[in-house]
Amino acid sequence: GKVQRDKLAQKRRVEDLEKTLEEAQNSVRMESERRGEAEGNYLLIKNEMQSLQSKIQQIQGESSVNSKARQNAELRCQQLQLELNNIHNKIGSELVTRDELESVRKQAEGRARIELNRKLEEINAQLEEQSKARSTIEAMRSENEEKMRRGFERTAAELKKEL
Repeated sequence: GKVQRDKLAQKRRVEDLEKTLEEAQNSVRMESERRGEAEGNYLLIKNEMQSLQSKIQQIQGESSVNSKARQNAELRCQQLQLELNNIHNKIGSELVTRDELESVRKQAEGRARIELNRKLEEINAQLEEQSKARSTIEAMRSENEEKMRRGFERTAAELKKEL
């Protein structure tokens, strides 16, 4: 009855904890995939940056030809430099470092571990309570049986005296 219900409740708690741990692991896995995508974007942006730097150098070389062409080239150079700065900013905002990813994973595992330990402590406390209750019931049962045995013996002795 009650023991079975308690065991079932404890089993559900353990299943809930395992589910929490699995969710944390899935979260870390998804973060890892996002990081992989960000690294792919980083390589594309890096190639784009190299191309822009090459164009800047080319334009700077052409700018020495004449004053008017030089002004246009400098303007174009400034525009390309702005684009390059935007790309640098984009890289900084999209890229998650391995250390950050590892930190998130460790935090998630830590929280799951703490929750699991807390639940296990609760289960152990309940099991201890059940054990104490069983011991108390067993002691009471033994005491009642002893009282009944003594009562029967007394009754038997009284009946023998009457005979």
